[in-house]
Amino acid sequence: MPNYDLTEAPPAPCLDVKIINPALNVSYAHRGKIDTGASLTVIPTFIVDELTLQPRGTAVTRSFRHDEPERIHLCFYVNVELAGYSFSYVKVIESVRPDILLGRNILNKVRLVLDGKNLSFKVSDP
Repeated sequence: MPNYDLTEAPPAPCLDVKIINPALNVSYAHRGKIDTGASLTVIPTFIVDELTLQPRGTAVTRSFRHDEPERIHLCFYVNVELAGYSFSYVKVIESVRPDILLGRNILNKVRLVLDGKNLSFKVSDP
């Protein structure tokens, strides 16, 4: 079972993720943080630029804080590889951030077991 990233405070379940531009078949591997509270997967703006992704619409997001305004983000469709599994044409949004946030639009396609007590997790059974 992979371990949590201890550099996060508190420690967080993270794994290597490959984002692929399906139109050009180019990819970028980067760290992804599991975020069961996010409905959509979020990729950093620098990956959008690196892969020359083209926007395919917009999505409105809302923070967990109700006093923050809604935000409009550009949407992109990418292929995603993680933990030995591949997912095609996954809707993602971009944000200025250092890592990928893996949202429920991907997490709900796998069996995910978080063992916070032992700071480990398992991804299986797509």
